[in-house]
Amino acid sequence: MVKVSTKEQAWTVANEIFPTDYAKDNKSSANAGYPIYRSIEDGNYSWISDTGSRLELNIFNESGDAIEVTTILIEEPAAEDTIALSRTLVEDLEESIKAKLSTVNAARVVLVRSLAKLDHNDPSEWEQVREILGILKYNGMARRELDDLLTRLTKEVNGHA
Repeated sequence: MVKVSTKEQAWTVANEIFPTDYAKDNKSSANAGYPIYRSIEDGNYSWISDTGSRLELNIFNESGDAIEVTTILIEEPAAEDTIALSRTLVEDLEESIKAKLSTVNAARVVLVRSLAKLDHNDPSEWEQVREILGILKYNGMARRELDDLLTRLTKEVNGHA
């Protein structure tokens, strides 16, 4: 038995295990009350049953006389697992944000130095001044947005503790 937490994960595992391509068998699905997918390969009678909470892979061996059943159980993670996962996600996001902010800060230092070297009274350099100021403004906005996102996520996760 294989356990996964989403239907998408279940189908990914099924596609790795199932030996052939498959197609929905409408008649068998109607009779069973849930979707049945059969191998499209001639002489291969393997099938997948999708009961909603699990996928059952019924795979015939090469001689066609024995069947191996693999169950892929779809279990929603418990609330505690979801909170722990959310905390891990927040921690990972926090590291990414700190790395991004460090990069943004380093870029800002370079831009400020470049800006200081320009002659602000020279009209030929005004466009470059405007461009640098625009980049600095954008980086400042990105920093605030990242900080706000991290704060919201942290509050949401801590509110579930």
